[in-house]
Amino acid sequence: MSSGWDDRIKSTRTRIEAACLETFEARGFDQVSVEELAIIAGVGRRTFFRYFPAKADAVFGELDDQLARFRAELADAPAGGDPAVHVAAALLCVNSYRNEEFATLARRMELIARVPALQAHAARRFSSFRQVASDFARQRAAALGTGSALYAAAVGTLSVAAVEVGYDAWVADGGASDPRPYLRAALDLVLGGLVLGGPGGVRALG
Repeated sequence: MSSGWDDRIKSTRTRIEAACLETFEARGFDQVSVEELAIIAGVGRRTFFRYFPAKADAVFGELDDQLARFRAELADAPAGGDPAVHVAAALLCVNSYRNEEFATLARRMELIARVPALQAHAARRFSSFRQVASDFARQRAAALGTGSALYAAAVGTLSVAAVEVGYDAWVADGGASDPRPYLRAALDLVLGGLVLGGPGGVRALG
């Protein structure tokens, strides 16, 4: 029973997301109301808001679930090791997509890049990832007897920025393959100088 209900919820969410993405691409983000989007998706206005607090959230997929997974990955990170490397590994893990999802993901990224309101919304939503990464880096660095508030803030800010840069490069190359190699390369470039105790990067994650 629970599995069937979960599938129904996922199906409804996916239908709303698809309808919103297609409509935003065809008519523009600012030109469409939530009421219109609900009608196009075949749901009521209240149902729309049950799944998405604002119409912009329909572009970002299950970002709240992704944030929860990011927290969980960091919570399960082995003791010791470098905080920046753990953050990079967790970001790569939660940005894993199936081959059939690549095209839709690329369309979302392209839409966000074109719409200032979505860029602003992305900045607000991604701030939670920065905070989680910073908090983790601060706690782990303190446990190692090193690091600083500046170090923790740098890990949080630069790790999320690296993911954004990686996705930009991925979209520019067509967005048809796994984006993680692009994210890994960007994380390696950005976080390499933040590894505690000496030079290095995140390539050792394999």
